[in-house]
Order: sequence, then C-alpha cells, then structure tokens
Amino acid sequence: MQLPGRKYKWLFLPLETKVRELDGKLLLAAIAAERGWAVIIGHKDSLAEFTSDIRGIVIEKDGHAGNVRIDQYIKAGKPVCVMDEEGLVYLNSRDYYRRRLNADNLHKMEYFFLWGGIQHRDVLEHIPGIESKLVLTGNPRFDLLRPEFRDYYTSEGIQLKNKYGNFILINTNFADSNHFLGTDGLIDFRRKSGFIKTEKNEAEDRAFIEYQARIVDFFKEMIPRVSASYPHYKIIIRPHPSENHQKWVSIAHGLKNVSVIHEGDVNPWLLAADMLIHNSCMTGIQGFLLDKPGITYMPIQSDQFDYYIPNALSIMTTSLNELVSVSAKIINDPNYFGPVDRNLKMQIAEHYITGISGLFASDRILNTLDTLDIEPAIYNKKALGSTYKIRNNPEPKNRTSLIDGFINKLFGKINKTKLSETQKTQLAYSRQKFPGLRLEEVQTRITRLKSITNRFARIQIHQIGNNLFFIQPD
Repeated sequence: MQLPGRKYKWLFLPLETKVRELDGKLLLAAIAAERGWAVIIGHKDSLAEFTSDIRGIVIEKDGHAGNVRIDQYIKAGKPVCVMDEEGLVYLNSRDYYRRRLNADNLHKMEYFFLWGGIQHRDVLEHIPGIESKLVLTGNPRFDLLRPEFRDYYTSEGIQLKNKYGNFILINTNFADSNHFLGTDGLIDFRRKSGFIKTEKNEAEDRAFIEYQARIVDFFKEMIPRVSASYPHYKIIIRPHPSENHQKWVSIAHGLKNVSVIHEGDVNPWLLAADMLIHNSCMTGIQGFLLDKPGITYMPIQSDQFDYYIPNALSIMTTSLNELVSVSAKIINDPNYFGPVDRNLKMQIAEHYITGISGLFASDRILNTLDTLDIEPAIYNKKALGSTYKIRNNPEPKNRTSLIDGFINKLFGKINKTKLSETQKTQLAYSRQKFPGLRLEEVQTRITRLKSITNRFARIQIHQIGNNLFFIQPD
C-alpha cells in the first residue's frame, strides 16, 4: 500500500496495561491526528523495538528508575515526555518518589504531564529545579468520563446490563498482597527495578503487603454476606490487572450469584453496575465522576497505608452491617451519594485532578507538544522500518504466534519447554496485562469516537506490526 508522501510531526504512545490505557490514549491519538500529527501506538515493547529512524515525541507511562526505555528513545533521537498512569493514587509524597520518580530520567525529559496540583507539589518536593518541565494537564482517559465523551461507553454499558441484569461491582486493588508474581516475586522484581534499595524500603513494602492482606481477609468475609443479602443480584468481582485472579475465583467458588470477570475497560462496567464496592481503588474516583454511587469498605484504617482520594469520593463503611445498610439505600435511591455533600466531593476531586472541567486533558497535552520544535518527517518504508509491512486488513496472528512473540522478546528464541517456572510466570503476567491488540479493536474504538463526536472522519488506521498501529492524519 502506498501512503502519501507528506511530512508529519510524529507522536509515539506506548501501552502497558491494555484495559487501563488503551481508550484514553486512542482518544489522544485521534485528537493528535486531527491536528496533523502522525501517531504510532502500541505495546511498549513493540514500540521500543520499532526500527524506525523517525524522530518524534514519545510519551512514556512513567519516569521511574526501572524505565530503561527513556534512555533508549533519547539515544535514538526521540525526545521523551512522561505521563505517569499511577500519578494520581499513591500513599504519600515520599512513597511516590521512591516508587515512581527518578531525578535523572525527569531531568532528561521535555515535559512531565501531571494529573493535578497535588502531584505537582509532591514532585517538586523531591526533585526541585524541574518546574518548567511540569505541566498540569490531567489524563486523557479521564476525558472519556466527562459528559462530552461519556457516550463512548454507553453502548458497551447497555450490552453489559442486558447480559448480566442488575449487578453489584466489587473492584479489588490488592496488587501488593495478592500480586500475580507472589510476594517473593514482587519483592524480587522491585529490588531488580531499583524500587527497593534498602532494608528499610523492603520493610515498608512488607508492612504494606501485610496490611493489604488483612483487608483481603475482610473482603473474603464480605463477599458471601453481600451475595446472601442480594440473591437476585449478580455480584461481579473485577480484580486489579496485576493481581492473582485465581484467588478471587477460589473465594467466589460455591456462591451461585458471584462471578470473577476481568474484561475490557472498567468504565462501561461502572455505568452498567447498580453500585460499586471497593477499598482504596482508582475506580472509586472513576465511579464518582460517572455519577455512580461507590462504597469503600474500610473495616480497618491506616493513615500510612490507605489511599485518600478514592475513599474520600466514596461512602465509607466500616462494618458488614453498615455496608449492607448503605447498599440498600443505594438500591432504593440510585442518586444516594452518602452524607457528605457531592459538591464538596467535587471540590476534592478538582483539587487533585486537572481537566475534569474546562479544557480537555488531551488538548492541554497537545497544546504543550505543539510548542516543541519537532521537524516533520516524510513517511516511507525505510522510515517505518524494513521489518514491518503497512497493511489495512492483516491476518491476525494466532494465539500460538503471539505467545511465541512474547517468549522471544523476553527470553530469546528458546524452546518453550525449557522455560523456568519463574519465566513462565513472568510471561503469563505480561499476557494478563496485555493479552494482545487487534486492528479490529482499534478500528471499532475510533469508529465509536467518530460516531459520538462527529469528528475524526478522515483519519486512517493501519497495523504495522504485532500490537503496533499507525494512526494517519488526513
């Protein structure tokens, strides 16, 4: 296929966790293409291996010490910006600095796109001298929660409601105590990635793991109670992408109206649910912004280990009796948001999150990128890399081919039977977070954006590799 020989400014958008990042970054890609940017979006490893010599901007998903891709991109002549996907919900500024920030990486970047004022304050507390690089934007995935874009999820929400009927959504956020890699695997990963540097760091992490494990035990008791209290409702447990989902399958075993389902973006599930139950989960924020009542179940509390904002935007309950009582109020009145005034909660949200009103986060980001001196480049086969072929309707690789690709990437071209148990676990973990992305999925989402906005009519989508896509402007 021959593409027009036009010069474009190029934007590269890596993805790590499909259900969390895909929709928001596709919106950013579509708006960028509307402005004349050419965008390549795909799994972070596929993008890092991309053999292109096009010099464009990369927006990385984090700036911590373990992110070696930042140096790789800069050495290849691609300036880097950062938009931390986990920069909204964290324990405190010191913990955020240890887990998510690295001064060397942040000094190298062009801009750091921030969720809001609290993150801005906490970054400068630990890395002074980079204020000119910090930009309050919000995150494009929260653009989709605003009324202007909310219909993006409406059809999926209706499908879920038709399929499951009335249901209560229980979202878990226990990736420390119930990590896919196990406690020892998680600790080992954090040591190797530089998140744990001292014995004190490890002791702090293990204390948090123990605290979360206690909450998981309370959820283990709570789920049968909710199941029995609402026998005519479906109870759907949606685990965090980094958790061991099998643990929740075991907990749900024998409860006829309880299922463990982790499919797609959480937002249509929130729209379809009658209510949300969580503890310290980002979905407490998303539910609030989607006008969905949320209950945070907090039978124990800790100033050190509880995440503030998702709990502050939800209705706090501390016992099973209270949880059942509040959930009954929500069922009777879907607009019941608890004793705290909703306007006060919105003020809390706006204190932490830029872009939930006024200019969209996507536009704030692109307005900043437009100030950079990026030399437009012409598309050609060499520029896009000789190992890839542009095609409109490629035949998707089968599951075995995708698995082989992951294995070759992580461990080299070796016999799968020779993988160690640790390597197999790491492979399965990568697949759980990013099970693959097909051209049809990207096209469907862009078509949905076109339908609800009457925009983006002339942009085109091409697959250029495994989990890698080119969003072409008109």
